[in-house]
Amino acid sequence: MVRFWVCLTLLVLLVGCARKIPESEFDGIQSSTYTSAGTYQTEEQREAETEAYGNILLAMVQDDFQLAYDRLQLYRQTFEPPAHRITQLAEIQQRLELQLALTSGVDTAEAAADSHEFVPLTQATDEFTTLFLGQIPLVAVLLDMTGQYFPFSRDILQGILAAAEAEKFSFRLINTATITPEALVDLIASYRVVIGPLRPDRLAVLEPFLNDPNRVFIFPTIANNPAHPNQYSVGLSIADEIRAIKRQMLADNVQRYISFAPDDTISQSIALRLKNELAQTPIRLYRERTYSPSQNNQSALIREFRGRVIGQSSDREKFATYSTDFDGAFLPGGPLDALVVVPQFPFYNFNMNIIRLYGTSFWQTPKLLEAAPHIYGAKFPTTYLSNQNWLPDVSFRHHLASVTDQLPSTLQAQGYDAGILAKQVLTHGIETLNNACFLGVTGLMCREAGRHVKFPFIVEVTRGGFRLYDAPRNRFEFEVPTSTIN
Repeated sequence: MVRFWVCLTLLVLLVGCARKIPESEFDGIQSSTYTSAGTYQTEEQREAETEAYGNILLAMVQDDFQLAYDRLQLYRQTFEPPAHRITQLAEIQQRLELQLALTSGVDTAEAAADSHEFVPLTQATDEFTTLFLGQIPLVAVLLDMTGQYFPFSRDILQGILAAAEAEKFSFRLINTATITPEALVDLIASYRVVIGPLRPDRLAVLEPFLNDPNRVFIFPTIANNPAHPNQYSVGLSIADEIRAIKRQMLADNVQRYISFAPDDTISQSIALRLKNELAQTPIRLYRERTYSPSQNNQSALIREFRGRVIGQSSDREKFATYSTDFDGAFLPGGPLDALVVVPQFPFYNFNMNIIRLYGTSFWQTPKLLEAAPHIYGAKFPTTYLSNQNWLPDVSFRHHLASVTDQLPSTLQAQGYDAGILAKQVLTHGIETLNNACFLGVTGLMCREAGRHVKFPFIVEVTRGGFRLYDAPRNRFEFEVPTSTIN
């Protein structure tokens, strides 16, 4: 259990509190219970303070973190902590706040952050360094644990915790939101593997270490296909998505395709990159159009994809019948765009039996299913989709269940793969990892032409929802290293 470290560590603390401390260990410290003047009152008060402190630890050992938190607040209202307890109480408060946030969700976390009693993680806290006793942590985790980034960091941290339990390694959590760049640089100097940071703007601070041959960086969210041999990315980059869509279109024997993209910068960039990727393949671009969602001009542009008239229209027919001269449609917009665009193809009598629809990972939301039945059969790449028939995912969900009772998310899966990858680096070394592929719950990761790339899973939209597409393996012809680490 992930809470195993809490139990053992606090039992040791509890035993330590119970033993009699020689006076020589209290040089300059008066003792357990202080008044506002910092002096002892009665022996009864000393015993009451010690008992109250012990009750906090006892609740933590029993995994009742809410009770421990309540007892801690009562302790603070009743006693003024002695000097030798101040640091201990701050660490306990941090652990309880984080544990309650991890198990209770965003609302609890935000309430904790807003509370005047909350002790922020102002520097590296050894929250999880004793996760497995006897191990010196070799992994540092850099996350932004406050404000708007907390929900994302929480999910990633839950995934890393699940990986730590699965692979039995220790790590140290560093909150990059409340630490100076100078202090951050000093703190990570002793760690071989660094997971993080969460945000790209933090990379500038880490510049002195990024090219260090003795240190490995694993980015759980920054999808930049790093070329440095000591850097790995678990996130799904646009380049990875485009290559996955190209492979799927080749596997589906698409001959000619259309590109229909909204006028935002990201969608236009994705459409152009796929066009360039397919330029060296037998797949040809039939037509491409750009629409403006704000002007609601999709219908007029969709009619421009029609071929020749193949049937006479009668007075009863609203539209003539036209040929469908393409067999693939790439729609790089989001799910709301798909909801508007996809139903218009059958409405204008396009032959949906021959058209294969392709989207991006943005499509992975239940909202997309509102375009049924016309969206059935559409495919898009994904970073993570839970699959009980996939053994790595079964293991991931098993270990995640010891951390949280929430359904697994994409960020939790990315955190899990980042943690497993960190353990593989420590076990096998960088050279071995760079000459092999790592098969995680978020896809296959390899070095290709020097860059760290991902081969994501493909999702197919079906009547039952989303499912991982089971394509014949011999239809995918791309070279990867022959050995695989998982």
